[in-house]
Amino acid sequence: MHLVRKVQTELTFWLRIMKEHAFFLELGIPATRESMAEQAGEFVLIFDELLTRAQRVQNHQQAQALIQDAKAATAALLNFKREILNLIIQCQMPSSLYALLVDHIAREAARLLMLLEEWEHDYPQDLLQKTLSEEEFWSRIMTDHAKFIEHLLDPSQRTLIADAQRWSLSFDNLYRQAEDYHSMLQANPESFLAVNSFTDELIENAQGIATFKRAGRDALLSCKALATTIPLLMDHVMREAEHFHGELTVLRQRLEVENKPLLPPENPLPPNTPPFS
Repeated sequence: MHLVRKVQTELTFWLRIMKEHAFFLELGIPATRESMAEQAGEFVLIFDELLTRAQRVQNHQQAQALIQDAKAATAALLNFKREILNLIIQCQMPSSLYALLVDHIAREAARLLMLLEEWEHDYPQDLLQKTLSEEEFWSRIMTDHAKFIEHLLDPSQRTLIADAQRWSLSFDNLYRQAEDYHSMLQANPESFLAVNSFTDELIENAQGIATFKRAGRDALLSCKALATTIPLLMDHVMREAEHFHGELTVLRQRLEVENKPLLPPENPLPPNTPPFS
């Protein structure tokens, strides 16, 4: 039943994300590329069907079959995203799609392919590696989101733009710190207590950016803010922040149990050193 739950929860989340990526591509591909826009529309239908199946999975066999189909569809969508990115960065397809945005959604598709492989084969995972991999990936996603929001808001929305800039800077720094800690794991520490406090900091920031995105979505829905995007995009990035927050919360609970000090820290001071006053 473990795989069935993965499909019903995590895969359902990711399939909706992929479906919306295809929809955003369909909107952003220029009219001169009609066949590519149609292909994006076909991906919307493919992932909508997979999403419906995921919501109805009841046993391991159905879950395995769906994972195989999701892998094939996600690999095809990833290739399509990279084809679009290739055209954009070579100035062969002027469009409203930012190159970084297309790269961003390609990274998410690649992440889903990795997760599908892990779920299918039930690979064992080291907790610290798993935690820092998630934190590094999602912190970069969050800083991208803040940059996209900043540049999709109307220039008159100065307060919201300033807020987006602050979140961008915050997650830029958190992403770099996650990279640093992930690199330090090459020393194979048995415990790494700094990861616990770092995860606490990320949980707080993930909650904060999710709240910011929710407010932005609601402002667009009620026409209280001006932007060149649709509320669905703000809802999309809000759900990703909420997903990140949920993943972190679960990992933090495990870290509390499994990532404990093995020995008391060594006293760096020589014997008989007077106490600090």
